[in-house]
Amino acid sequence: MVGADKGDLSSKQFWVTKDTLLFVRVIEPSRGDPKKLDIT
Repeated sequence: MVGADKGDLSSKQFWVTKDTLLFVRVIEPSRGDPKKLDIT
């Protein structure tokens, strides 16, 4: 996880696998409502 501390799901961040360094997830505030999160 890059961009946040462990357990923090409200900050903008992206995740990569430890072994292969492949991108697996991005979490960021929604453009329409910053209180909601877009998780991909």
